[in-house]
Amino acid sequence: MIKIFQYKNGEIRIKKDENLSVRDYQYEWKKRQIKVKTVELPLPFCLGVEIIVHTGGRICYRMLSAQVSPYNEPDCVNLSLAYTQNNTVRYTETGLIDDSHIYKGLPEEYTADILDRRVSFILEKEVFPQCSICFKDSANCEVGSSPMIFGVIAETIINIICTGSVDEIFHLDAETFYIKNLRFLP
Repeated sequence: MIKIFQYKNGEIRIKKDENLSVRDYQYEWKKRQIKVKTVELPLPFCLGVEIIVHTGGRICYRMLSAQVSPYNEPDCVNLSLAYTQNNTVRYTETGLIDDSHIYKGLPEEYTADILDRRVSFILEKEVFPQCSICFKDSANCEVGSSPMIFGVIAETIINIICTGSVDEIFHLDAETFYIKNLRFLP
């Protein structure tokens, strides 16, 4: 399922259980395990967020997806994040007219900020689904990508997982989605 939210200067695409073929490049992993009170996650799913913003004649593109699956250790959430050492493999499945400056993978320098802040965000929750969240597919553009914006996308995914509102998103309008899920933007 794909839901597209149109905004004045861009769009946000939410993808649930869509197959993204972004994994044909060299990548490594950073992992964290978080001890927090949990509730059972009934079924695995994949959730992806793409943000396209038009700014000053340029298009800023970011995409991050997570495979979410039940985790076998009680009161524990497992986070893992794939990253790449070189930002050189082109990503041409963006649906953009000019995708010549969009690359597969997440730069290594983004990983610490993304993981550290997401750990604290999960710890703030009273209860969280007992799951493994594997941020495995990502893409970024040369201009306009930053650890902060990928952190916002990761936090949005985690918020959707925590509230259990994955299927609800497909019935929301753009403004309600923004208020419920993107309030983390500065």
